[in-house]
Amino acid sequence: MKKIEAESNGSKVDIYICEKDSDQLPDHGMYYAVTGNGCYAHWDNGIVKGFVPCQKSDLEPYLKTVEKKATYNLPPFDVNEFFEVLSFLRESYKKHKSESCVLLFYKVPTSGLILKQETDKLKELATSLPEDKTTWSPEQVKSYLDQVNVVREKTKEHSLISDKFSNVEIDHSKSEYVLVYPKQIVTASSVGYGEEATGVTIEETLQEFKRKDPQIDGDSGYRYFKVGSIHSHPHFNAFHSSVDDSDEFDWPGLHLTIGDIMHKNFEISASIILQNTRFKLDPCDIIDGIEKVEVAQKRRGFFARQSDSFKFTVEESVLEEQNKKAIKKTAKEVAKKVSKPTFKGYLKHLNPFVAMAMDPLAIERKLDEDTNKD
Repeated sequence: MKKIEAESNGSKVDIYICEKDSDQLPDHGMYYAVTGNGCYAHWDNGIVKGFVPCQKSDLEPYLKTVEKKATYNLPPFDVNEFFEVLSFLRESYKKHKSESCVLLFYKVPTSGLILKQETDKLKELATSLPEDKTTWSPEQVKSYLDQVNVVREKTKEHSLISDKFSNVEIDHSKSEYVLVYPKQIVTASSVGYGEEATGVTIEETLQEFKRKDPQIDGDSGYRYFKVGSIHSHPHFNAFHSSVDDSDEFDWPGLHLTIGDIMHKNFEISASIILQNTRFKLDPCDIIDGIEKVEVAQKRRGFFARQSDSFKFTVEESVLEEQNKKAIKKTAKEVAKKVSKPTFKGYLKHLNPFVAMAMDPLAIERKLDEDTNKD
């Protein structure tokens, strides 16, 4: 057990950090204890004594306070990557008049792959130099020794790290986003993916994607890390509903909602989820090639929401020309991966009382859809 003696304005107090299997706390005196089930104050005024939950204000004079925050550490999406996502969401709406989603992963070379690449460079360099090392010029000797040192350094790194995302020094120039289209059940106001909705887990979806990838996912290949999700609100505001919260709160990462997807000026709500807490982000910091635009807010049902609208900094016709292959691919993925629910699945959406019980915003969404039909 660790004890800290804290002081504030001449007043001193003991604060105990209670580790597992630590000694018994003192039976007398006034002190605070940080435990596995919260912070407690031990009161002892001569008349009564005991442990009671500690109020935040009790410890503030003695301990440093920190602000709740979260940051996104990966590079922004390239505009073409985001246009591919938007194309998928639009194609899905055209086919099913529904929401849809895309899963985001980040493909990172393993330390084993980096070591292999540097070792191959050394072998290639050695092959290109004269067999008689005594004839090497000073420049050739230096280039060979420099590469030997690189291999030694990468060997040391490979032996020390475990290729966990948080432990790896990521070379973003050799890493990239991967867009994965999961099997999904969609309606005008919902999208379900994952094992509970479709019987297919996110891991199984990723494994299916990796089977088509020529790179091996192993010690001498790439790791795929779950980044987050993007889903659409085709004809209403971009926001994160209570259903979105339940879907995303156990998935730490980046989550985007794209609203008004069929319009030139679309809406984006971007946020990070960390430990069941949502932190809002500026979409322009997450996506290259978009800019915020000022638009008059449209009336949306009974509950108007103010959402930010964005547009591409280049003409969509240019992006369409650059992304012909991707757009064709997304159309195929929609046909293959996106489907409507069964009749039984529809019942919960047709019954407003069930819908309200599941999601208080369901009725508003239906009104939004009816109001904003083009």
